[in-house]
Amino acid sequence: MTGGFAISLYNEIAQFSAYALSWTAPLTYSFGPIWLIVAVMCFLHLAKVGPPRPWLKGSIVAGLLVLAVAAQVLQLTEAFFRSGRQNTVRLLMPPALRIAPLRDEAAFFAEIGKLRSTIDADRAKAGPDDAVR
Repeated sequence: MTGGFAISLYNEIAQFSAYALSWTAPLTYSFGPIWLIVAVMCFLHLAKVGPPRPWLKGSIVAGLLVLAVAAQVLQLTEAFFRSGRQNTVRLLMPPALRIAPLRDEAAFFAEIGKLRSTIDADRAKAGPDDAVR
């Protein structure tokens, strides 16, 4: 029951941080903390069952934890190797929860105008040999 609560709490914190901070890591790598919580739950259950050999039970659970996380990291790197990433914010929340300040339309387009002039100047300076193929 405590492990399920910990997983639910982590999921809520990860969703909130992905939305409020535009921080992708808690959602992209959410399998790590979740597998860690599952491994701790398994170890604590195994500690109460059978003969007391905590080092053996701990090493088996730790090995399985490393194997599970490594398999998911491998799957993540292969799945997104040459394709676009999925949208990070999967849960739409109220704008009041955003920590980043809101900007008005005029400020946004003024910043885009500055960026465009910088890019145009860089493009004018670049010669034909500088093109990336």
